[in-house]
Amino acid sequence: MYIEQSPPTTEAFAPILEDYGTSTITDEILDGTFDVQSLDISQEMKLFLKSIKRTPEEERMHVPSRMPKEAFQEVMTVQNESTSSSPSAIHYTLWKAIAEVDELAEIHSLWLSLPFMYGFICERHKKEIDCMLEKKAKVCQIHILRIIGLMEGCWNAYLKWAYNKHIMPNAEKSGLSSNQWGGRRGQSAIACATRKLITWEYFRYVKETVLAFPGDLQSNFDRMLPSLNSIISMKYGMTKTAACCRAATVEAFKRHIRTAAGTSKDTYQHECGDVRLRGEIQGKPDNMQLWAMESSPLLKLHEEHCRGVELKDPTGNMLSRRMGDAYVDDKDTSASAPETNTIQEGVDNMQHRAQFWAILITLVGQAFAFHKCFWQGLSWMVLGRYYIIQTRDKFSDLEIWIKDHRGKASKITYRHHDKPNDGLGLRLAPRPIKHLNLRSVWNKRHDCHQELKIQASKSVRRGFR
Repeated sequence: MYIEQSPPTTEAFAPILEDYGTSTITDEILDGTFDVQSLDISQEMKLFLKSIKRTPEEERMHVPSRMPKEAFQEVMTVQNESTSSSPSAIHYTLWKAIAEVDELAEIHSLWLSLPFMYGFICERHKKEIDCMLEKKAKVCQIHILRIIGLMEGCWNAYLKWAYNKHIMPNAEKSGLSSNQWGGRRGQSAIACATRKLITWEYFRYVKETVLAFPGDLQSNFDRMLPSLNSIISMKYGMTKTAACCRAATVEAFKRHIRTAAGTSKDTYQHECGDVRLRGEIQGKPDNMQLWAMESSPLLKLHEEHCRGVELKDPTGNMLSRRMGDAYVDDKDTSASAPETNTIQEGVDNMQHRAQFWAILITLVGQAFAFHKCFWQGLSWMVLGRYYIIQTRDKFSDLEIWIKDHRGKASKITYRHHDKPNDGLGLRLAPRPIKHLNLRSVWNKRHDCHQELKIQASKSVRRGFR
């Protein structure tokens, strides 16, 4: 982000992120008393800062920094004992045993809370292991591997309690964007996929033009700024000391690297004078909730400044408007052509809406993975009594180009309306082809069966030895 000169890393924005996002400027932004017009930042960034001002209801929200004994016991009781954690070799078995004794649980819940109550870093919590996992089987190039962080079990327990029991419920009461489905209790990937499917089906039924731009983000959690997340967490009641402790600990992590060859003895970490190692760690239990809260004002701004698609019921008495559906970092931006019902108008509208979303995500340090982005849609030709879906050769001159925050434009690939988008566990396409999902499920079951046979044969051979 620093090399790319992402907007939150600029000199003009730096004062807002001082003291891990807990400075007096932050207080003024949350109170709505800070003059954002005095900053040399973009108009979109000013809109974002104004949008995170606390409401009267949010001003009354308070999250306790002291974790009660009962909460410690509850978190540890439901924790899966086989979960990997704790670089210091303190396994969840020990924490679960401690939780069974009231006196020990009281002591441990107290000392676990002390760093969050007084805003300092616990030395043991600075230990972290970056596990390098294959995204695709037998593809081991380092830039394609997935990195999952292993942190101390007690540190994870506190974050689960603070965000699941307090901060996220406060955010839900305050009103998060209905277009964000990830990281929220009661919402699911299937529900998000169903709404995307309904959108396609509606426009296919009424024979109107509709386009979608599935935009995937680069390393979403790794580009989230802990200091900015402190501001978002404080908006929903987290104390300054707890926010400072959380962000400072993440930045101070001493990171080992684990591969199939073992775990490194040496570590890498932020050193004084170096570019700061910003970013949350994938595998931390508060990431999903943090992005749900951080993306909500962006989604609301997108809906406020861009016209979404409209779905009307047959009687005309009910209307559903939507700008798009997001599940964590994967968001499908939608556009229609309400004036002329032509593909030309649809592409023009999509160009504007997708570009505005590209601007909004850069405000919090995110960026599109342009090589994964594409656009597709449905548009119709009338032949007598029939409506025929237009093919690409009918509008081959129409393209969508998206600029990043530095002004570099990238051409977005067009995908045929019969070609599905693999996501959320389903394969969705503008024109439904049911056998694709059935074939996908069958292939997954077949692969799982073959892997079980291989593992079973290995176990038998070991038994004979």
